[in-house]
Formats: sequence, structure tokens, C-alpha cells
Amino acid sequence: SYNNITQIQNITSLEKLNYFDISHNRITSLCGLQKSLYLNTLNVSYNNIVDLEEIKYIMDLPFMTNFFMHNNPVSNEKDFRKKVIFNLPTLKILDGVLITEIEKINSLNTFQPPEFVVESIAQINGFYKSMLLNANLHSPDKFFIDNICLIILCSNPSCGKQKYINKLIKEHPNVCGTPIVYTTDQELCKDMDSNYHYVGVNTMKDMIQENKFIQITGSSGKYFGISYDSVNEIKKSGRICLISLNIETKL
Repeated sequence: SYNNITQIQNITSLEKLNYFDISHNRITSLCGLQKSLYLNTLNVSYNNIVDLEEIKYIMDLPFMTNFFMHNNPVSNEKDFRKKVIFNLPTLKILDGVLITEIEKINSLNTFQPPEFVVESIAQINGFYKSMLLNANLHSPDKFFIDNICLIILCSNPSCGKQKYINKLIKEHPNVCGTPIVYTTDQELCKDMDSNYHYVGVNTMKDMIQENKFIQITGSSGKYFGISYDSVNEIKKSGRICLISLNIETKL
């Protein structure tokens, strides 16, 4: 670190190298690491890597589980974390943060979705189009859908369910609504436009004990719950309640 190194070289003789820290330099490429077959931890943070294609040089390293690449220009790229997780399936930790099973599933469904996920996306697209076709063109805030108060979109993660729900609500706010999701994940609640509402872990557990939720999920110590009250509020307003649910999948 801190040696103004611009390229990785002269390490092929280190046949059993398993930890390599070359952070805080001026590296632009990962070329030179492709033969480090025993490499387990690699830190290239705080360098000048601008192209995610560079990870091709470490994609075939079988023991790579811990990778630091933050504070490179490329780390600002959209879906950076998801792309790295997809291309380096052996990773367990990226930039000091444990990779969850859900993240692995999301990355796979985004960049190489199985056939059943593709079918789910097609069904969701069809649902959205059918909702629009059922709209009264003379009154865009009124749907010809009688006696429906709840619609649940259920599929694998990263199929676009929430995107279409948000679009429907934006285009038809007097017809559709989505319930508040209570969560113990503070990060998700920072977005002012999100429908997440933060509660502490103890409060969440109390609400679970009191059967406040229609649906509850949990991952990596974080809880999510859709409350009966939130759904009923939408129903009382005369709108259709749209809920997005993920099918739990194991890799």
C-alpha cells in the first residue's frame, strides 16, 4: 500500500499467495493475478480501476472469498456490487460486507435468470399491461375492476414486481396503493419515497407476538412485515392494495 504502484507484476513466483493487499496505489488493471490460484483475500481498494471488465483476471481463482474494491472509479458504477457478486460466485465478503443469499439470488436473476424467472417477468409484464387495458380511458383514475381489493404479485426476486407497482400507483394514485412495510433495516428507510417504516427490533418482535402482520420475512437479522392495519387503510379508501412478495429460493 501507498507505493504509487501502477501495475501488478512479478508475483507469479509466489505460487501459494493467499493474501494480497495492494490498496492505496495507482493500479488500473488486475492483470497479473490470474495465476494466483491460492489467493483468498484481495484488497485493491483506493486505486484507479475504471472498468469492471478487470475482474475477468480473478474470475477463475477457486479460493477467492474476500474482495475489497471500494474507492475505485468503477465502484460508482450502477449495480456495481450486484455485478461483482454475479461474476465472482465464490465470494463471501465484498468490501467488508457479508454477501447474503438474497444478494446472490438477485444477481443471478438479474444477469442470468433461470427460465422460470424469465417466465415470472413475462407474467408481471402481462399483469401490468392488463391493468392498463382495464383502465377507463376517459377517466384514468378509475379502473373497471369490480370487487377486487387486494392483488399480490409473487415471484422470485429481481423480476420487477415493485417497479410496476410503483408505476401503477404513480399513474393511478386514486385507484391503487401499497401498504407500509415495517422493517428493522434503517438503511432502507432513508429514501423519503420508499414505503418502508423503521421500527426497533424489540418493537418488531412485540408486533409479531401481537399478530400485527399479514406477512413477515427475515434475512441476516433484519425483519420485514406488512401490517393488517396498513392494508385495511388502503381498502377503506376504496383503492386496490398491491403487495409484492418474493418466493424464497435456496442456491
